[in-house]
Amino acid sequence: MNSVLVTGASRGIGRYVATHFAEQGHDVAITAIDEVELRKTAEELADLSESGRTERFLADSSEASEVRRVIEAVNDAFDGIDILVNNAGRVGPVGEFPTNDLRDWKRTVRTNLFGMVHYTYYILPSMKNQGYGRIVNILGGGARSSRPTLSGYGTSKAATLRFTTSVGEELEGTNVRMNGVGPGVVATDLIDEIRYGERLSDEYAERLTEKVEEGETTDP
Repeated sequence: MNSVLVTGASRGIGRYVATHFAEQGHDVAITAIDEVELRKTAEELADLSESGRTERFLADSSEASEVRRVIEAVNDAFDGIDILVNNAGRVGPVGEFPTNDLRDWKRTVRTNLFGMVHYTYYILPSMKNQGYGRIVNILGGGARSSRPTLSGYGTSKAATLRFTTSVGEELEGTNVRMNGVGPGVVATDLIDEIRYGERLSDEYAERLTEKVEEGETTDP
């Protein structure tokens, strides 16, 4: 069995991914910034797995020192990390760029991009040393197309795509792999935050709502 670390695992895609690994009997460590939901998810995982262990860590992925602490703790608990799922993310300010709170905009970039950067940076040495590792980055819709009134989100997600392809190519010839996944429109709390944003452009809100109402979303 493998040891797995899933970031942003207190809800949505992250929770589903962690649940899947726990059901398979893997050791699973989860992180998030919502302590209540994180604890709830950890309890659910522990109930699901008969053989695998569960660890939880309250951590902000945008803070390098917190990420380093998590990596060290999980490596100690599981004697290494085989799989990392970089899922932590946020939407950020909604509205035309000049109306955005710049601090909130930067926070979105720090969480979506630098959260992924931090976890990857601190986990790669141990994966290379053990001769095996798989890193899966959840990229999001903004990775390949524009997101008007969600410029912070779109910018950060586009950057995660380039980060994934660049580092992925660096890892060629090793037994460590990095890949990205674009999950499409998934019915999570994050989608609701986007749909009901007060300053979401009418055109984008209409497109997103149509996808939801016509069943073009997937469940986590």
